[in-house]
Amino acid sequence: MRRVGTAAAAIISMAVGGFVLLEPLNAQVVSGKAAARLNAAAVRPPVIVRMSATTVDTVHARVDSARLRRGEVIVARIPDVAPTRAVAPNRRFLPLLLVTGDAKGEQALTLRPYVDWEELRFSGGAFRGEVVLALIDTLKPERSDSLDTPIWFRVSAVGGATVTPRDIQVRHASLPPVSARITATTAGDSVRVRVLPALTGEPIEVLIPVSRPGIQLKATTSTLPGFGLAQTDLKVTLPVEAGRTRRDVTLSARLGTPEPSGLTLRGDSVGSVKIRSTGVGRDTVFATSGPFKSNPLELTYAAPVSFLIAAVLGGLVGSFVAASGAKRRGGRTSKPAYFVSGIASALLFAVMTAIGVNVTGVDVPPGAAEAGVFVVASLGAILGLPGLARALPKFGELLAGGEKR
Repeated sequence: MRRVGTAAAAIISMAVGGFVLLEPLNAQVVSGKAAARLNAAAVRPPVIVRMSATTVDTVHARVDSARLRRGEVIVARIPDVAPTRAVAPNRRFLPLLLVTGDAKGEQALTLRPYVDWEELRFSGGAFRGEVVLALIDTLKPERSDSLDTPIWFRVSAVGGATVTPRDIQVRHASLPPVSARITATTAGDSVRVRVLPALTGEPIEVLIPVSRPGIQLKATTSTLPGFGLAQTDLKVTLPVEAGRTRRDVTLSARLGTPEPSGLTLRGDSVGSVKIRSTGVGRDTVFATSGPFKSNPLELTYAAPVSFLIAAVLGGLVGSFVAASGAKRRGGRTSKPAYFVSGIASALLFAVMTAIGVNVTGVDVPPGAAEAGVFVVASLGAILGLPGLARALPKFGELLAGGEKR
């Protein structure tokens, strides 16, 4: 039999999140003030658990001492303190303190269980990660002593993920930890893992983040004129983790419609789609392919002010040219009618060219921007007004100031 002695002092210190390094213990009983402190530190009465038995004894506050025999563990439930992310972002201390003996029967060990994890990453067709369990010696965190009795944990995952092995036994204090592999064919932003200490029957949950390889989605132009007057190319790159098997990639947008809305790509290959502006405002484009997804890509559909200015200026210039030509041919002209009709014709030609209908016969380079709009609008007035005058006699009379042409 071993005396646990003042080991409860370490329990008190761990309950407030710190370590107190004490000399190795060589007594055989938890007694006196130590037992009282143990009860004060715990959020519920500590219990003595015998690993080979089915009964559990409660260490009541009125009891002066408790004997710790071989194969027995004192279990104290302590407040669950939020983890300090800055110190150990991937570690969670379980709200338990365990007092048990070492394998040699020479001293009692005060242990704090904790769980570490690695984020799940996509590999070999599934998300894979690791969770590890360890018992840190609160007296000497750096030492690794074999335990009198192993401490068992059952690890399970929620939502279809699997854990191998599910049952983990820790036979020593401190390092090295004992690990289990987590595998999930599909996963959200995190996987919920439950750690069930066999000594308590109450699971503790941890959220393990999922690192999802992203589909790269880039736009040639992120700001373009709205109301369908422009379109941009979207480059879609599937991550190399997708492998060499072809995968379907689906694209969607809040306002516009990508054309085509689907691609078939291999890992690390690039595809291209187009999207035309719709209305004005911000659009958000997404790409998904099974477990892979892109970050939202934002496009801005701006009010087509520069388009309208270029089209109106082109219409004015084209109207002047068309009116001058009519005068040289000996006809009469009405400047107001030419200018108003020329601007209307210019806008019509500019919009038709913007949506892909070439009515001028002139191929305007895609990057011509406002200059291209100006050219198309000018041609729209120059070519459109005489054509309309011949096709519509009444319109011809209007351009001539009311006289028959």
